[in-house]
Amino acid sequence: MPIAMTSKERMLAAFDHKEHDHVPCAFMSFSAMRGRCQDPYEVCERELEMGLDSWLFIPATRRNLRPTHPDLRGLPVRLPSSVRTDLWLESPPGEEFPVFHKEIHA
Repeated sequence: MPIAMTSKERMLAAFDHKEHDHVPCAFMSFSAMRGRCQDPYEVCERELEMGLDSWLFIPATRRNLRPTHPDLRGLPVRLPSSVRTDLWLESPPGEEFPVFHKEIHA
């Protein structure tokens, strides 16, 4: 049996067709449970306690409060084709995790 993995390790292994501890899964149909939680972070904690790979929409704005922004929960993410973006990871010395950078050139 494979060793326990983090959600990220599990997803990357599954994408690469490598051995993983269980099938990655994120259920979005727990509306009753979400209704009993105080905020999206509690939903995430409960899903993780159940062994699920949880995910959050940031910001967690209700659809009726963001009628003019159909993209990523209120964040406009579609840029004109004239806009160039540069993406890179930086691994600061002494830090456990890399920093993701996105530079937008209009």
